[in-house]
This record gives sequence, structure tokens and C-alpha cells, in this order.
Amino acid sequence: MNDEFLHQIRVEPPPEFLARLKSRLDLQPPPTTPGKHSTRVKLVLGLLLCGGVFAMTLLMLNRGAPDTSVNKAPTVQQEPVAPTPASTASAKPAPVTANKTQGVKKEIPPNFIEITAKSLQPYMSHLTDTYFKPRGKVTKVVVTDSPTETLAQWCRDLALPKTEQPGVVIALVARHMSPSDSDTCVRNVGGTSETAVGYQALVLARSKLYGTFNLTPAELFMALAAEVPDPARPDQLIPNPNITWNDINGALEREPIEIIGPERSSTVGLALREILLEDGCRSVPSLANVKECPGLRSDGAYTEVANPSDIVQQLQIKPNALGIVPYGATQYPASVVIGPFAGVIPSMKNIANGTYPGARSLYLYMNSFNGVRPTTDYISAALPYDSFNLQQLAIIPPERSQP
Repeated sequence: MNDEFLHQIRVEPPPEFLARLKSRLDLQPPPTTPGKHSTRVKLVLGLLLCGGVFAMTLLMLNRGAPDTSVNKAPTVQQEPVAPTPASTASAKPAPVTANKTQGVKKEIPPNFIEITAKSLQPYMSHLTDTYFKPRGKVTKVVVTDSPTETLAQWCRDLALPKTEQPGVVIALVARHMSPSDSDTCVRNVGGTSETAVGYQALVLARSKLYGTFNLTPAELFMALAAEVPDPARPDQLIPNPNITWNDINGALEREPIEIIGPERSSTVGLALREILLEDGCRSVPSLANVKECPGLRSDGAYTEVANPSDIVQQLQIKPNALGIVPYGATQYPASVVIGPFAGVIPSMKNIANGTYPGARSLYLYMNSFNGVRPTTDYISAALPYDSFNLQQLAIIPPERSQP
């Protein structure tokens, strides 16, 4: 059968049947319609509501408890873990941050300016290396020609306005500050300290075969100087004509003047000029007020030796020569004798009390920094000398300065 056949045999129901069917259907109760939310939705909402209540309860209970989040660093010390090669190459040290809660104030080290004469510069460098550099930075070194110029420069730097002062200004001087220096400098500056840092001393040595003779500062100058006053016109200088010792003083030996000493440009050579030659120059009446004294002669009467310790050995080869050596620079052999100078035997007692003319005292002057005035004991206690051969510089340090 096909659709056309079925359509032909279909019979329309009678109208009465349709009316009765409609009336019966109208009498049936209306079907119940589903609610807005299904049972599954209600179940999900119930679970969410219970979870929210549980979370709020935990939050109220844990309020005020310490933070125990996973990002907090553990307090238990853990064993170090060796980094892998890749992490080692890329790892950087953690920056060190200052703990502000401790209230520790970092002190800024002071800058130092050191001022001294050429003859004392190596000793000043030694003092700087052993005491001042660990406490600050040396920013400037001023080398002068004399102790007077050293003090003048020191006073000029301290006279700068406070905002321009470099920190600590140190001066190593080969004499005590005079009252005139104090009047023009210290009184206006204040806050300064003076520290005795030893002595610088030279002695006259000769072989026992010839023995020593007692020279005065003026006689030694007349033997050493490149120029001396003209006997006919004392106010005029002439090249040194003295060849033998009795040319200077008829009471001295008729032996050629031959002096062995340090190199004139060395530290000890400069000390020789400032201690012996300058003092002898001022002892000559016609040269007492000259601005600059003559230097060492270079006509062969003075022989320069690089190492002061070798001067004593040279005296054994040339027993008639006079040697100028640092005090205590070496163990003098039995064949060498140390002679008097101006009638005074060189000893630590005579050097300390100022009666021996071949020595000078050394003083360190220092200004205060940040209101702190350095004391003599504080500076002297921090000056080590073990690693430096000061004897080669004719320096007698403070611990050896006791008679």
C-alpha cells in the first residue's frame, strides 16, 4: 500500500465523536509544569552555600593568627644544595642591605693631606702606610724645602674655611714649633696636637789607625762646602780652597781632606745638609744671616756612597778618611771609632737632651677631625717600625729614644 491508497480509505470522524472527545479533555486537570530550577541545579546551589558558610567560619577562626603562607621563608636551617653548572653561571650574589633598625651610623673615613720636607718624605710615607692609610685616604702629598716652609704650608691649609678643609692635615717637621709659629697658626686654628716621633742623627767615624779629631760645626762646614767665605773679603764666597785639615785650623792634622758620606740626593744626604752643613754655615759669622747656604763640594774631597752601611767598610780601606754615617745604622767594627762633634760624644742621652749638635728632633703635627683631638699617646701607640729599616734613614724611632 502506498500513501495515495491510505489517503483514499481514511474516513473523517463524526462531529459528535470529536465533540465528546474535546469535552472529556477539558475535564482533565492541567499538567504540572516544571519549576524554574531543576533538582540538579538545587543540589549545586546547596553545595555552594554550604562551602561558603564553611569558608567564612574558617576565616573568623583564623583571624589574627600568624602568617604561615607558603611564600614565607622557613625558619629551620636547611642543608645547602650544590647549584647546577647552569644555575652557577647565572647566579648573582644577593645585594647586602643595611639594617636600618639597628641604627648603626657608618663613619666616613677622613682624607689626609701630608706635608713634609724632602729629607723626611720617606719617613712620612712610612708613617702614612702604617697608621694613616688604614684610617682614611691620602689625597695630597706636599713636599717642601725646609721645616719652616712645612709649618707655613700646614698653617695655610688649616686656615682654609671649614667647608674647604680636606679633613686631616699632617705635618712632619724636623724642629719644634716656635712661639712665632704658634702665634700665627695654632692660636687661630686650635684643635691641634704635637707628637714626638723620634730623632734623626748623624755621627763622625774614622779608623782607629788615625783616630778621630774633635771638629766644630764651622770646621766641618769649611771642609764640606762647595763655597766658603773669602778670607780677604768674608762677605764674598769663593770655591773651597781647603785641601788639608790644617788649612781650616792649624791645630788639625796635615792630612788631606777626604770625607766619605751618603749620596747628596738621598734621604741621609739631605739630612746631612740640613743637620750638619746648615748648622755649620750659621756658625760662620759672615754667613749667619744668608738666605741659602752653599751645598756639598764636588771636587773629589767628598765621596758619595749609596748604602750608608758601606761607609764603614770604606773607612777600613781608607783609614785616613772621615766617614759620616747614621747613628746606630750598623754594628761598628772594632777597627772604627766614633768621634765627638763639638766636644759632645754621640749617645742616646745627649741626642735626647739636645746637647749633641749632629741630631734633630722630629715632630708630627695634626689637626683635629670632627671635633676629635688626637692625643700624643694615641698616635705614638699606633706607629709600628718593625717592617722598616729606619736606621738606614738615620731615624731613631720613639721606642729607641730613651737614654
